Amino acid sequence: MTYVKLYIQGISFKGMEYALIFGALFLAVLLFLHVRKRYPMWRVFAALVLYAFLFVVLSTTVLSRPDYGYYDYNMELFWSYRAAKEQQSEFLAVQIFINMLVLIPAGFLFPLAAWKARFKHTFFFGLFCTGTIEVLQLVLQRGLFEWDDIFHNMLGICAGYGIYWIARRICNHRRT
Repeated sequence: MTYVKLYIQGISFKGMEYALIFGALFLAVLLFLHVRKRYPMWRVFAALVLYAFLFVVLSTTVLSRPDYGYYDYNMELFWSYRAAKEQQSEFLAVQIFINMLVLIPAGFLFPLAAWKARFKHTFFFGLFCTGTIEVLQLVLQRGLFEWDDIFHNMLGICAGYGIYWIARRICNHRRT
């Protein structure tokens, strides 16, 4: 619970203003598409939930963090697994697991919000999202850029899409 308090305290009001303005424009475009019969209302809802979720993720991983004052990166792939094993670090193991969990909702929501999204579309959307987060952390000096985070987040995206795929199969099976 202390993590949530820290993240909420770190988000600037200016950042919230921009998110609300962009969100309002996003909603207007979605409603326009809905009115033109090109976008069902449930997709509008899924897109808005996805937008809100990604804003929370971006806020907690980049915007709410303090400026380190230096570029922090680790280019060694799978270093976190080795470190967790060698140090027998429960903290690192939990961090790996959380990085996998963090984008599962995006992997589930994207195919709901996007028109005819397949796995490859969801995969590249997830790669774009996690890549954006990591690059912003590096450029803004507000976190550690690491390949492990990208890998873990992509596992979460794939798991989210897998949940979507199973749910879609179950719903389609019940209709027949």
